[in-house]
Amino acid sequence: VGAGGPQACTAPGDGRCAWGPQGALGRDAAMMQTRAQHTRRGADPALLALEAWSPATTPISSGATILLRAYTGKRVTVEPNGRVQAWWDHTGKWQRIVIKRADGRPGPIDSGSRVLLMAWTGKAVTVQGTRVHAHWDHKGSWQTLVIENAGGQSQILPGDTVLFKAWTGKRLDANGEVRARWNHTGAWQRFVLETPGLLAAPSAPAPTPAPAPITTQAKAGSSTTTPISSGATILLRAYTGKRVTVDPSGKVHALWNHTGKWQQITIQRADGLPGPINSGSRVLLMAWTGKAMTVQGTRVHAKWD
Repeated sequence: VGAGGPQACTAPGDGRCAWGPQGALGRDAAMMQTRAQHTRRGADPALLALEAWSPATTPISSGATILLRAYTGKRVTVEPNGRVQAWWDHTGKWQRIVIKRADGRPGPIDSGSRVLLMAWTGKAVTVQGTRVHAHWDHKGSWQTLVIENAGGQSQILPGDTVLFKAWTGKRLDANGEVRARWNHTGAWQRFVLETPGLLAAPSAPAPTPAPAPITTQAKAGSSTTTPISSGATILLRAYTGKRVTVDPSGKVHALWNHTGKWQQITIQRADGLPGPINSGSRVLLMAWTGKAMTVQGTRVHAKWD
């Protein structure tokens, strides 16, 4: 519901609430009403800022599919015979790599993380001396690389420039062939980390104008002009600056400021119809797990679909 305007619940106790008429939104915020009363002082903990999600704002996590573009504009390619080269600017199957944390755990991949680069063949990129190939499915020291963000940030986002340091202390370099010859951090060692979503992010069609549309905050102090429609992917930022997160167990919390998969929510009209979501609309919040956010008494979880 939009922040502002009267609200009244009907049929108490049946888990449903019908909202009264709403005026135009005074600010781009949405309210999740789970308590009868809330604070009247300072920041209101019942208000959540609704943010737009885009592939460029999602940190890279273990299991993500990426592409690596060398300084030449060509992309790292793994051929069926295991040869690793950067002669072509293609963005097909041979260029797609799954990046995984070497410790096997889920979660974000930050600068300094130890990672594996798994080719489409199921083989891991391997550094054997100065040679780089993808002949084996081993996951040992020869396959383990340290990813470094060339910009110095801890978080790694799509579009960042990164370097990969091998077990030999040398970094991957690409000037046609991909090898690991030197410990330099120059142009030859730098790769732009791309994702399929960033390469081909479609522009959403403008929805039909509607009264009192709910819009998203692109960043603090500004908002987009595109109303939210059913099926949109959103993030919800609490007054603390942390974002609503659904972990794999179904627990819902707002303890982290991450913008990854666990924070991405699909907002849908409860009537199942397409179209814009306005202030006063009845909606479902669907987590990345496919489960819906559920209010059970005072508890909020996402364990049921």
